[in-house]
Amino acid sequence: MIRSGNSSTLFKFSYYIRSPLSIKELYRSHGEGIKTSLETLIRRYDALLLDLLERIFNVKETDFVSRDDLMRCGFPSDPEPDPINYI
Repeated sequence: MIRSGNSSTLFKFSYYIRSPLSIKELYRSHGEGIKTSLETLIRRYDALLLDLLERIFNVKETDFVSRDDLMRCGFPSDPEPDPINYI
């Protein structure tokens, strides 16, 4: 979506694009609902993929480790990547 004057959109250069008033009105009417729906869809796809991987590879509850366990074993404590960076 292109939203004039806001750099937090999916389109990097939207700040430089001036959209017509009719497009801005459509965005105001539908943008938030679409954004919320998209976020929900992404969360559901993530859950579906996790469930599929657990079933395909027969992952059991005992196969999981906690974040604390990983840190104790020297796993890097960097913040997790933002999935939006990989779209």
